[in-house]
Amino acid sequence: MRIDGTPEASLRNVPALRDDMPPVVIVGAGWAGLSAALHLRRAGVPVQVLEAAPQAGGRARSQTLPWPDTDGIVLDNGQHLLLGAYRDTLALVDWLGGQGMQRLPMHWENAAGLRLKRRRHAPVVSGDAPVGLNPAESLSLLTALLSARGLTVAQRLHLLRTLALARLSGWHPPMGVRTVADWYTRTHQPPVLVRQLWDPLVVSTMNTPPELASAQVFLRVLRDSLGRAPAASDFVLAGQDLGALFVDPALAWLQAQGCPVQLRTPVREIRVGRLGSTPGAEGAWTASPGGVGYMLRTGSAGQDERTLQARHVILACPPPTSARLLAHIAPASFLAPLNGFGWRPITTAYVGWRASHPDLPARLPAVFSLVGDQGEPGPAHWFFDRGEQAGWRLGAMVISDSEAAQAEGEAAFQVALQSQLSELMRLPPAEHMVLIHEKRATFACTDDRPTVPPGYLLPQLPGVVLAGDYSYGGYPATLEGAVRSGRMAAEILLDDLG
Repeated sequence: MRIDGTPEASLRNVPALRDDMPPVVIVGAGWAGLSAALHLRRAGVPVQVLEAAPQAGGRARSQTLPWPDTDGIVLDNGQHLLLGAYRDTLALVDWLGGQGMQRLPMHWENAAGLRLKRRRHAPVVSGDAPVGLNPAESLSLLTALLSARGLTVAQRLHLLRTLALARLSGWHPPMGVRTVADWYTRTHQPPVLVRQLWDPLVVSTMNTPPELASAQVFLRVLRDSLGRAPAASDFVLAGQDLGALFVDPALAWLQAQGCPVQLRTPVREIRVGRLGSTPGAEGAWTASPGGVGYMLRTGSAGQDERTLQARHVILACPPPTSARLLAHIAPASFLAPLNGFGWRPITTAYVGWRASHPDLPARLPAVFSLVGDQGEPGPAHWFFDRGEQAGWRLGAMVISDSEAAQAEGEAAFQVALQSQLSELMRLPPAEHMVLIHEKRATFACTDDRPTVPPGYLLPQLPGVVLAGDYSYGGYPATLEGAVRSGRMAAEILLDDLG
């Protein structure tokens, strides 16, 4: 279903709230929680979203950064790149009336001279369509590989052979291969391809070093980008921060639909109870009193405490938080997988020059891989052009898996980043720089990470489902994984609700 225009204009396009059921309580207003709320409300199901933080959006939210000669510049709490393969995310943004997105055919370039550009040879084909169904679209990948600059003919042919064999194998690694580093060895990847193409792709998409990263997940990433029609590998650049693109419109739409998101409302614990039995409980559903459900204690201990009642709960919060909330009503062994994830940091360095700077080029590259002839001489992996605000030209430098770089100290970190700007991009030193460290940005995308799909809890806890990128199995931590997990959680409950 598509809704055009503003959230207010979309009121008439969705069913009225059903009055034969209590609200589904969603714990967490990140992208997974908002996705679940949107899908449920679009089906006429009432929702109640609780968020502990003062701001929705989770790890992809807008933030006002201190900036000279301004009242602050609004950017994301970390740089994100959307791909054409993110069909659920892009569909929700479009449905909410998101504006300012720019789709660019894949154009991979780096400081070592590598140029890999995918062109379209036919009208737009669904990004979900496999390569091979349309000869013209298959040709786009073939020509991109064979015309790549910065690689020898032998290296281009090896790259083509690698992708062809991966497709013939159903995008599964060879027997016994578990890590990407093992895959390099088994498939005899040339060092230049590892250094300039595979390593940057692995670290940026999986936020895990190749020695630990799952080969199976990496091949799925290749399948869903290079192994699909060209639209899947498009770079989708937002002309505004992600809060304005998705989070704020989602909040406004839910508010207009009578389902406001409650911020600064932490959930302390969840217990089993009989609905309607707690005197003074808020959120008690009285259309059909009685029956077993869940009691959610919110607020700070001894202050602003409330008890909410629910038949159905979506836990769209970090997995350790979900385990803590359920500790009183589920065995520790059953909840153990939620505490079994490793976590890895990402750092984003926002850099800026005054727009009048005489040594700035007229245009900055939209997306640029910071890899030189011998690999990365500094910490950042990618540079993104962030346009102009308040008289400043802005860029974002992304340091995936940034624990080692952070250990060098803030001053050394900034010096190394300035060196990359000058040596790899031939840019003047940034006049201002702000570092944003997200210590638990993603789960470690290893082969042995826990498997906890959205319906994992149902055998022990009927009516309780999970949502989060970690629960979208077989993929790395992405915004698309979060959005799809929210949709899957909503679908599970819609089936249960009839």
